[in-house]
Amino acid sequence: MPAYFNFPRYKGFTLVLEDMEGVFSPWQDEDGIPELLEHVRDMQQRHSSTRQYGENSYVSSEVDGLLDCLRRALTELGEPESSPKYTEDMPVVFDPQDLPSQIEALLRTPDFQRDAGYASSFQMRVKGLLGDLRHQPIIAPDGDETLAEWLSKFLGDEECENGEVAVVDLSLLAPEVVHTAVAVIGRLVMEALQHVRAITGEVLPTVLVLEEAHSFVASGVSSADIPTSADLCRETFERIAREGRKFGLGLVLSSQRPSALSQTVLSQCNSFLLHRIVNDRDQDLLGRLVPDSLGELLHELPSLPPRQAILLGWAAEVPTLVEVGHLDRSQRPHSDDPRYWDTWTVGKTIEFDWQAVVDHWTS
Repeated sequence: MPAYFNFPRYKGFTLVLEDMEGVFSPWQDEDGIPELLEHVRDMQQRHSSTRQYGENSYVSSEVDGLLDCLRRALTELGEPESSPKYTEDMPVVFDPQDLPSQIEALLRTPDFQRDAGYASSFQMRVKGLLGDLRHQPIIAPDGDETLAEWLSKFLGDEECENGEVAVVDLSLLAPEVVHTAVAVIGRLVMEALQHVRAITGEVLPTVLVLEEAHSFVASGVSSADIPTSADLCRETFERIAREGRKFGLGLVLSSQRPSALSQTVLSQCNSFLLHRIVNDRDQDLLGRLVPDSLGELLHELPSLPPRQAILLGWAAEVPTLVEVGHLDRSQRPHSDDPRYWDTWTVGKTIEFDWQAVVDHWTS
C-alpha cells in the first residue's frame, strides 16, 4: 500500500534520496555504507520512470528497508565527533575563501531553496568583497594573530606594557574599506568590554576617540535598499553612544562639522569643547544643544583664536574659556597650514622622488 504519495507533498523525500548518495559516498569503504548506497540507487532507479511525470509515491516497505540500512550504516560509523557550535556573532577564526561555497551549499538545502533567488545577489556581493584586495588586511590578514593578542594590543593588558594609548592610522584606506574597518573595531571593543563585565563584575574604563568623526558617524541614512558600510559604521557608534557607558566605554568625537554628525550620537554627548566655529549651520546646532542662557557665549565662537576653546557640560561646573597646552612639534598632528608663500617665492625646496611616491602608493 503506497504510504508516501500525493505530489508534491513528498517531493522532499525524492530530494533526500538524491542527496544521500553524495553524503555517504566518501565513506563507501566503511561497513554498512555500500548496502545503504545500493538501496538508495535501487529506489532511484525504480522511480526514475515515474518521476518525470510528477509522481513521487513510495511504498512503506521500501522506505522501511531504507531506514533499516541507514540505522545499520550509522551504527557502523559510530558516534560522530563532537564539534563546537558557533553562531555568526562569535569571533571565531575561519577561512573567508570558504564562505561563498558554504553559502552556495546552504542555499541548496530544502529550507533555503525558496530564497535562492533573493540570496544570489548577496552571494555575488560576498565574492566581490573577498576579491577586493583593499579588504584583505582586514578580512584575511597575513599574520596568525589571535583575538586575545589583538585585544591585548588595542585595549591593553593588565600591566599596559604597550602603553596606555593605541593609535590606529587608517588615513590611506579607501572610504569603503575604512568604514568597514572602523565598524569592526568599534564592535569588537564594545563586545569585549561586555564580556569583561560579565566575567569579573567590574568595568574596564576605555575611551574611543574618533578623529574626523563626521566621516564615521555621519547624519542621515542612505536611500539604498541594502545598508551601506557607512550606515553600518554609524549604527555601531550610535549603539556605543547609547549603551557603552554601563560597560565602561566612553566616546570622544572630534569634528570640524558638528552639523554633519549623527543626531543620535550628539544627543548622548554630555560635555563639549568648542573651538572656533564659523559656519552658521554648526552654530545653530550647538545653540540647540546648550541651555538658552549660554546662547550669548556661543556668539564668541567665530572670533576665538587658535588653541582657545569653550568648555561646557558635565566636565565644567560653569562654561569656561580654556587654552590648549602648547605641544612640541614632534607631538603635534601633521595638520599645519601649507607654506605656499615660502615654497613658491622664497625658494624653499621639498626633496622627494616621484618613483618613491608611486612605490609607496602601489605597495
